[in-house]
Amino acid sequence: MIAQPRFASRVASATAWALLAGTTAAPGQEPDPAAVTLARIHDSSDFHSDTLGTVRWLGDGASYTTLELSRAAPGARDIVRYEAETGIRIVMVSAALLVPEGEHRPLDVQGYEWSPKGDRLLVHRDQHPPAPRRRPPPIEPDVRQVRYGG
Repeated sequence: MIAQPRFASRVASATAWALLAGTTAAPGQEPDPAAVTLARIHDSSDFHSDTLGTVRWLGDGASYTTLELSRAAPGARDIVRYEAETGIRIVMVSAALLVPEGEHRPLDVQGYEWSPKGDRLLVHRDQHPPAPRRRPPPIEPDVRQVRYGG
């Protein structure tokens, strides 16, 4: 006999309520810290995963690069290569190499692009030059008009 849709939805609802009821603590009883509850899923970081971040596959197709926090320069990021098959890790561009002349800290690398041959690197950083300051436009004697320009 095939279950009627109405009956199936009632069974599903009853099952969900039974599962949820089994995960709540009785009054005066401490909740089980190992219980999976909606509150724990949404309000805690127990089920959050780490992100991989920026990944760039290299031309050989067997390895990729990504940004990782630098061990040598705290607060900065290295560009690290991983061999996909073996997991071998090689620091390709150390944050120490990304210190501009006259500065003491490495660039804040936000992204990067490899050239097609893989022999050049374009680094993106999150620093925008300040917009050129414009003088406020002069106000004409007739205050209903504003003239833009120098």
